[in-house]
Parts: sequence; structure tokens; C-alpha cells
Amino acid sequence: MYPLEKMYYNKYKFTKGYIMSSARNYTQATIKKLFASSGNQCAFPDCAQNIVDQEGNMIGEICHIEAAEQGGLRYNHAQTDKERAHYNNLILLCGNHHTVIDNKDNINKYTVDSLKEIKENNENNYMYEPYKVPQTIIEKILNTSQQNTEYNYSQNVTTTNQNSGNGTQLVNIAREVKTDNIIGTQTINNYPSADTSQLDQSSQDRDIIDEIFKHILENKPLKATIPEKIKESEKLLELKEKVRLNFENKPKIRIFSDMLINTWDKKELVEEYFKKLYESDPLQVLTLEEYTQSEFRRLRNDDHNAKIDDLKVIGDLSQQYLIEDKKNNPDYQANAKAMVLYFFEICKIGKKTVQEKGKTFDLFD
Repeated sequence: MYPLEKMYYNKYKFTKGYIMSSARNYTQATIKKLFASSGNQCAFPDCAQNIVDQEGNMIGEICHIEAAEQGGLRYNHAQTDKERAHYNNLILLCGNHHTVIDNKDNINKYTVDSLKEIKENNENNYMYEPYKVPQTIIEKILNTSQQNTEYNYSQNVTTTNQNSGNGTQLVNIAREVKTDNIIGTQTINNYPSADTSQLDQSSQDRDIIDEIFKHILENKPLKATIPEKIKESEKLLELKEKVRLNFENKPKIRIFSDMLINTWDKKELVEEYFKKLYESDPLQVLTLEEYTQSEFRRLRNDDHNAKIDDLKVIGDLSQQYLIEDKKNNPDYQANAKAMVLYFFEICKIGKKTVQEKGKTFDLFD
């Protein structure tokens, strides 16, 4: 948290209160993707410093490639705070190397392009060994970056007239300040808010969903698999115990089973696509997985390993994959449900069986 005078380098002065730049409002998916791609190593060349130590303490730092606030090195006026807080603009470094890249004497050496190259080179070392950041670290980061207030604010602002150069000019402004930018009376939410409907913050994530749906639509069989064959399949036999763990009564189990059978072929195509995607970009798979878990937690007000029980959760969760003009399209609704059921099948949401609890972290074990 920064006093306003410090954060804006005395350019603005408010009569009261504190404000925090939303350039540090990281999403949970961004944090997990950033840590996963880091290998838990400082990205600086030849640095062996961990970001999280063996006791689970965060000893490294989340650093902005293009500065979070005006006055910082490599600050980009054209960026939005959302872009500043995006995965593409962040790099994990130890404290020493954070100081090195932000030293004004090194501004020509550590440019935006060179830092992105440093980050990419480090990620290439751990592409197939994603690091799973402890949940306690995620919660600590979210607790300091996603903060809300319950009131509006009136302000008097003193600002330097940058255009005329004629000294200071008093500007009296009475306006509403977006409540997600003020630090005051706070409510903290560790998971995405109720209006979350897009994956992470980039169009790239949205494109992955579109590509999955395209893969389903272009490859779906002309005839659906006969239900009897599905019921005899080894996969369904393995799922039976998990279905019973997640739904309390037979009517719910029957409805869920019918949903599984009706979307079976689509679910298999989702798995096919994810396996290909994992070979080329495992972090995209991890991001989608973590997004699904986050939304499940929000809908259930619980852990992502909690019992599903409420069938409405499946429908609501699938809607989060759909853009507004596709939410009522039956084909896209079925595609989205197939994605949810795939994540259920590979034990990423819902109550786990004893055998599943013992599995190590592997997307396709």
C-alpha cells in the first residue's frame, strides 16, 4: 500500500486518504501462470535464487516490466492498469536483481524487450516442469492486491500543469472514485468476483476457448456413440464412484449420468485438444484449469475439491466459457458442458475418490 504522494511522486496531492494502483490487482490465474512458468527461479540469467523457499515463504518479488506507476522505469503511458497487471508485463525476480533492473543507471541495458527476452529464456527451461505455487502464497498476494471499499470519495487535487509549465494550478474536483482503487474500509475476496466472465485478462485465453469449440464442431462424429458402448467403457466405470461421491440422491446421479453420456463425444474431443495443447503450451492448459477451479470455488463458496451436489453449478460453470452472444446457443452450451465434465473427469473439480487423492500433480496421469 502506498501513500498517494509517494505513488504519484508528488504530482498529485489529495486532502485525505490512500490509494493503490490497480496495476497490482493481479488475478489468481495470472499469479498461478506466472509462478508455474518460472520454475520457482529468479528469471535473471545464471541466478539460482528461489522465489519461494522450502518453508513456503515468498522471498522473491513480482516485478513489472513496464512500470506500475508513473515515474517508474519503462513506464508506458499507453498501457491500462489492467495491462500493467497482466502476466505479459510481469516477471519474477529475487530482490537483488529487481534492484538491478530498476537502477536508473541500467535503463539502456534492461529495456522492455531485453526483460521480455530474459523472462522467455527462463520459461523455456521449465516449459514441461510447471511449478505449483502454494495456495498460501496466492492468498497473500491476492489479499494485498484485490481490495475494495464501500464508500465514495470527494477530493481536492493539487496538480502540476504539465502543458503550460507555469507552475501549479489548483483543481478542485468532486467526483466518484472507483471503489476498487481506494484503500479504506475493505472487503477482501480471494477468488474472482461474481462478474468474472472472461479467462484471465487477454484475448489469447479467449482464443483458446474458441479453438477448442472449433475443434469440437469440426471433428464431432456424424453419429453419437451408442449409450450402451459408453456405459461399458472403462472410463465410465471409473467415474461411477466419483459421481456417487458428488451427488446425494439417485435422481441427481441419473441426470448427471445422462449429461455425461450426451456430451461424451464432445468431452473426448476436449481431451484430445488439451493433450495437443499441452505438448506445445502447457501453461495455457494450466491457466484454463486454474480458472475453472477458481470459478467452481466461487459458485460453491468452497474448495474446488468440494462435493458438487447442485446440478446448477455445472450449468453456471459452463456459462463462464461462453461470450454473451453464444450463451443461448445449444451447440456452444453443450461444448462448454463438455469442458466442465472433462475437468471433472480428470479430478480438477468435485470431491475426489481415495485413489484420486493419492495421485501426484499431473495433468494427464
